[in-house]
Amino acid sequence: MGKAPSHSISSRIALVALGLLTLATVAGLVALWPSGDPDVQIATEIAEAEEAEVVATTASPCQNPAEQGCEQLTIELRSGVDEGQQGVIVLGQVGAPELGVGDRIRVTRNEGLSLPGDGSAEPSPSYSLTEVERSAPMLWLAAIFAALVIVLGRWRGARSLVGLAISLALVTFFIIPAILDERSPLLVALV
Repeated sequence: MGKAPSHSISSRIALVALGLLTLATVAGLVALWPSGDPDVQIATEIAEAEEAEVVATTASPCQNPAEQGCEQLTIELRSGVDEGQQGVIVLGQVGAPELGVGDRIRVTRNEGLSLPGDGSAEPSPSYSLTEVERSAPMLWLAAIFAALVIVLGRWRGARSLVGLAISLALVTFFIIPAILDERSPLLVALV
């Protein structure tokens, strides 16, 4: 009857340490979980943009005299309370994307501002371009990336994608909301 091998003792110590760390992490998640107060939700509601489609483009005078080649886009809203209504966006030449009829974009309404319409008595509401709609191409790129990771990495690639999804979920549903809920950033990052 000899001594137990040292690797079994070290394995047990590692398992106990892993169990304690898991319990501490779960306790930290429960203690620091964001409360979901409405004040935290305000930041996400303000940033929401509506879907729109460009229905016409015309040349427009630029507000900045140094700029040339500005254009006015007539848009039709595809979502939100003003769905089906038309509005106007004026784009400058510097840094503006090239948009044409049929392009899908996301816009926010400029409250209290309006631009002269097409000669009718009612001025058209003014909007600001938030972004060009790129959901479909981004989803295709994500699917191709995932397929390549799985094909080239096989089982390890699939596990890495699961780990990436869990990490993104933690950042989205725990870390950012907990910090916005005024929890200690150091404790949140530690958990």
